[in-house]
Amino acid sequence: AAIAVPEGWRSVITNGTLEGDDMSCFFSKTSGGAPEPSVAVDYEGVDDWKAIVINSTASTASQDWDDQFFIKATEKLAVGTKYRVEFDYRSDIEGAADTQTHNQPSEYIHWACINSVTFKPEWQHHKFEGTVSNDQTGNFQTVAFNMSKNRKDTKFVIDNIVFLVEHTTTGIKSVENNTGDVQYFDLQGRRVAQPAKGLYIANGKKVIIK
Repeated sequence: AAIAVPEGWRSVITNGTLEGDDMSCFFSKTSGGAPEPSVAVDYEGVDDWKAIVINSTASTASQDWDDQFFIKATEKLAVGTKYRVEFDYRSDIEGAADTQTHNQPSEYIHWACINSVTFKPEWQHHKFEGTVSNDQTGNFQTVAFNMSKNRKDTKFVIDNIVFLVEHTTTGIKSVENNTGDVQYFDLQGRRVAQPAKGLYIANGKKVIIK
């Protein structure tokens, strides 16, 4: 089942439960190589279902970012966008992972994103809510985790991933409609008596007239 999206938000990833086949929003990188789609492993999740496993190897790590995990949104986030990231997580030994702002996976933008995460053998839940800052500008689309920070052989497990952005409707909250007829407004909020082809707001929703 899909993870429920709270009112006022919309999801910008697919398959956050990791139970489906679509892994297009999740990538892993090991030993400084190129990012590849992550693999959901059976019986590793919170309820013994699937979860993503990232194995960081001390012998091949010289930088914190040699081994990484990435959550990639389906769209770029503009400055001022309010966003929320949540997930369940654990590891076989305690170890921390810093997070960074990236464009595509491995395309670095800024050193900070959703705070550092301290993994432990017991399951925990991380939740971060913020607004895209000027420091994160440059087509922010991906949250990157630096999994080699500890320089130890570590098995990291992540499950039930949520990546949301605040739902907006171009600043128009509602359309008054006391007559029962549909009323059209342009994207600047001006009423249009006889709309031609184009994009409009009608009854609070975007509509296209062809």
